[in-house]
Amino acid sequence: MLDVSAENVTGQRARSRDLRHEASTVGATATMGSAVAKLAVEQDFERCSELRKWRLEHEGAKTNRRSDDPNEKSLANWLSMVLPRRFRASGTKSSQRKLTVEESAYLEELLGQDSGAVGSERRNAADLR
Repeated sequence: MLDVSAENVTGQRARSRDLRHEASTVGATATMGSAVAKLAVEQDFERCSELRKWRLEHEGAKTNRRSDDPNEKSLANWLSMVLPRRFRASGTKSSQRKLTVEESAYLEELLGQDSGAVGSERRNAADLR
């Protein structure tokens, strides 16, 4: 389980800043691409941690893209963009890459209670027909 304490999130942001700096100062394209890919992975893990924290603070509620809360809206928009990336890349940019196995597993863990409820509701509705 990832630590979402303020100290850890600050550390993650500092590492992200370092990776961005590394990407901007490295001369070789391959190394820069690698640094950018690392940054994308770090950012997705950060967003997963933010989503986990938000859900804990809101008793497991789902995020809403039409919310007045900018943080909730941002998380909901990110989630709608990242969910398809569990199975395939949505483009060629590093921010559109397919999620790693670890990221997909962590995201599934975060959403597991939702996924199970929806699936069981659908099965129960099908059984009633």
